[in-house]
Amino acid sequence: MRKAGGVSAEDLLTAELNVKRIEIQLRQHHEQQDDNKRVTGSNIEGARLQKSILQKLLVEQGNVRLNGEVQTVLPEIQNGTVKLLVTLREPHHAMLRNKLRVEVNILTEQRQNTLLADAGPAFW
Repeated sequence: MRKAGGVSAEDLLTAELNVKRIEIQLRQHHEQQDDNKRVTGSNIEGARLQKSILQKLLVEQGNVRLNGEVQTVLPEIQNGTVKLLVTLREPHHAMLRNKLRVEVNILTEQRQNTLLADAGPAFW
């Protein structure tokens, strides 16, 4: 078209530069996609590794349930941790050690023959 006079030299140059610019943007976009895939794959692998570590810790801890009663709730909170004293029904259980830190579920009340529903978007 340039030789036939249908397009000016300036328009042709502008079009060629636009094509090169878009090709560069496309290449950068593909590189970014590849980087995102690598990061996502790495994150997934890290999560799988963390899952296997946590599962191993659960096998080591045995997922033991020990019942007891809260005797005292200490009045101070340190680093978001509440300390309390619990009297266990099995105080000499083999899994227990001195200064052992554990996560606990505390039931404040329990009723029979009731419906239990998780709190969520349906409850305000």
